[in-house]
Amino acid sequence: MYSVKLFQKTLSALAATCLFSSVVLAADATVENASFSTFIAATDSFASWNADKDSTGGTRFTIMQDTTGAYSAPGCLKMAITPGADTSTKCAISASITGLPANKIVTISAMVKCENIPSYSSTSIDLMQATQLQVAPWTWTFRKWNALWWAQLGTTGWTPISKTDTTADSANSFTLTISHSNAGTLWIDDITVTYTDLAPVLPRATVQNRQTTFRNDRVSFSRPMAYSMKVCGVNGKVLLQKSGTAAEVNLNRLDLTSGAYMVSVKTAEKTFSGRVMAGK
Repeated sequence: MYSVKLFQKTLSALAATCLFSSVVLAADATVENASFSTFIAATDSFASWNADKDSTGGTRFTIMQDTTGAYSAPGCLKMAITPGADTSTKCAISASITGLPANKIVTISAMVKCENIPSYSSTSIDLMQATQLQVAPWTWTFRKWNALWWAQLGTTGWTPISKTDTTADSANSFTLTISHSNAGTLWIDDITVTYTDLAPVLPRATVQNRQTTFRNDRVSFSRPMAYSMKVCGVNGKVLLQKSGTAAEVNLNRLDLTSGAYMVSVKTAEKTFSGRVMAGK
């Protein structure tokens, strides 16, 4: 025959199983042309990406496909500030992320390579999140901006990067932006976006209509925890107080004169109370 305690444990286990069974362990969101393999020569652009154009014909910057130094074939993104260009020169390329829900843990990974990067702020990868109304008037509301990565200084070989953050509440529009400025050259390849559920919040167990008693002049906890103890006379007057952090709290009756007393020990989780008699 099941005891009450065993029944409660069984219910708790079932609740936890139901919660965790719905958790998304890992899923992929989509960035089209994430490896920069499709480059449209006629328009000098990457499919599915929006890139800045240098109106001076490349005297300030170039955004192009590199088919010789890519991390994985056939090509990668190459962003270069033209040598001699003004140090205020900057350029960017962006793409939408689809299939990424709100209120998730998102991880964005990529391979990066740098050459002659002068400062950490010269290059960045950012995630912009917004809520966009799906019908007229198509209202767009900014939600969150994540700076996912800042470049290392100088020159580096192909290096994996990965950044984890959370998607904003009610966000349904996600844009990945790669920016480069000042000087130097940046290569990007093999971008991936994955997400998982936020950790489930388990309901806190409660015990109703049950009093935990202070017995034998002490109370013990399963682990050290902060507590406060109060000893009152039968008239309600506080006669003794102490607090601290311990795994066990003891009452020394020698500190009390003869009589009856009410003792309570409070922690963040429970209150232990009882009646004690003291005599000298």
